[in-house]
Amino acid sequence: MTFQNLDYFIATATEQSFTRAAAKLFITQQSLSGQIAAMERELGCQLFVRTKPLQLTKAGKLLYNYSTEIMREYRKMKNDMKLMARQTPGELTIGISFTGAIPPLKNLISEYLKVKPGIRIRVLEMPEGDMISRLRDGTVDFAITHFPEHDPAFTRFEIFEEEIVLLVATELLDACFGENREAVVREIVTKGDYSLLKACPYIHSRRNNIVSRFAERFMGEYIPTPLVSAESDSLETLMELCKSSVGFSFFPRSITRDMLNEEELKKLQVFRLGESAKFTMHYGYLKDAPRNESFRKFLEVMDKLRP
Repeated sequence: MTFQNLDYFIATATEQSFTRAAAKLFITQQSLSGQIAAMERELGCQLFVRTKPLQLTKAGKLLYNYSTEIMREYRKMKNDMKLMARQTPGELTIGISFTGAIPPLKNLISEYLKVKPGIRIRVLEMPEGDMISRLRDGTVDFAITHFPEHDPAFTRFEIFEEEIVLLVATELLDACFGENREAVVREIVTKGDYSLLKACPYIHSRRNNIVSRFAERFMGEYIPTPLVSAESDSLETLMELCKSSVGFSFFPRSITRDMLNEEELKKLQVFRLGESAKFTMHYGYLKDAPRNESFRKFLEVMDKLRP
């Protein structure tokens, strides 16, 4: 009996028809019937009652339970082998969702190279949603990002709490509100009435991450039809546009510390948006990913460094 035999049997049991199963498998009905009959001879028992629709016998039901489990493990094995084949023993790929992840990353890499000198480390920056997909398909080994809550596919550890803030240039507020600028800012800060910013243009982030999803919900609540002045999927471009008074936008708070100097910060109004704007950054990786020696050593270093 082969894996193909089991696939044919499962398809027949699922479709309850030789005709439908054969069409699904792209083989003839005669060929499928012959395969099932050969399995029955090999096992010494009948698997189907030949009625319309087909019905599994008691032996067929037992084989079906075994077959589905065997094929699940077989496909997982094939996928793991493909992932392993793509891994280079002397290379590790780390993904980060934005530059706020760089401080813990620098420490990790520095300590890792002490135990694995000469290894090549690839660091990829990408939106959080894309990185989760890359972790699942094995093209990223490890990530520093915000992981989905309660996703059993990942092992994750908390690093620090991040916060989303709204940045708008003071010059833009002056252009929009004139001499009322300070009164408007005070109203927003004390009452949380961000609908007052509808007079200002908005810079839309096209990045698929927790910040952009928060921004979408926030704008939907306070400014459902904003005046969009620009959009970009580059964090650096968004920040430059914001500094240049093109519009207001949302950023991780750590970015305001990492990307802006003291003089630049003085020219921006930073609005803190409350508890709903806070999220946790994690170390994480795919729980069932195949682990070569380089990856195992990296996890050992991470375990020593994490809080």
